[in-house]
Amino acid sequence: CVGESRREQENLDFLEALPYTILFVDGNHENFDRLNAYKEEMWHGGKVHRIRQNVIHLMRGQVFSIGGKRIFAFGGAQSHDIKDGILEMSDPFFYEKRKSLDESGALYRINHLSWWKDELPSDNDLEEGLKNLSSHDNEVDYIVSHCCPGHLLKVIDERMEEDSILTRYFDSIREKCRYKRWYFGHYHDDRNLTDRETLLYRQIVELGESVNESLPVLGKPRYELFQPVKFNVIMGEGEAIELIGLITNCDSYGTFFCPDEPSYDITTLFNQEISLFKHFAESVIEALSKEEIKENSQLISYLATEWRK
Repeated sequence: CVGESRREQENLDFLEALPYTILFVDGNHENFDRLNAYKEEMWHGGKVHRIRQNVIHLMRGQVFSIGGKRIFAFGGAQSHDIKDGILEMSDPFFYEKRKSLDESGALYRINHLSWWKDELPSDNDLEEGLKNLSSHDNEVDYIVSHCCPGHLLKVIDERMEEDSILTRYFDSIREKCRYKRWYFGHYHDDRNLTDRETLLYRQIVELGESVNESLPVLGKPRYELFQPVKFNVIMGEGEAIELIGLITNCDSYGTFFCPDEPSYDITTLFNQEISLFKHFAESVIEALSKEEIKENSQLISYLATEWRK
């Protein structure tokens, strides 16, 4: 596409060299001026933008037949970080306004630089989606989108108040359409919200499968400070011994020694001395049950008292 920078060309060349096809729906922070400049073509029954031979943008409201499955694709979402407005670069007071907003910590974006009105669908997008679903008797195998039906927002977070033409549109599709599973992103988590609706962020799952909610997630530690846990320590001869201790430090985003999941320092009693074991990954720690806490209450109280000293 005209306008690709050297870095973009290098990144896209790297993706093109991969031995598989990459399909994606758009979100709400794409440069839609650029994305929509790619030539439109038909692919597996629906309209696409072909970014590279194996890098393909699935356009909104299309039904694709892939591997014997029918997939309804519909990108877009409403941005959450624009409550203080959209700046226009043509505004003669652009720089003054931008400086003022930056100094106040405001949430804003800049039209055609960090925000595009195309983040939400046009009437034509909405109508085409309904028409294509109707042509398939409102039945597909899977739905792939960026945001979700409004009905699910309170399931994700009780405080969520997002309401847009797209969340309402997806509510109507959820009512009338038959599907096996709906996958969407946007809300930065991996969760199975219902038995047929899955929020995806970091995990990669096979089509039709749910996410594994027990996996550690950077930034979302499972254990709290001073929570009693058990863990194994490998001794010099390779023998593993189980210890019980208190979490006395948490690195939510991991450490150099544990970059892929939350990391914890645990204070315990080892060889009759208070000892600190550092950088234990979340996946190798286990919370104590109520019964185990009761059985080890004397040790837990001793560790807490010694730590406070």
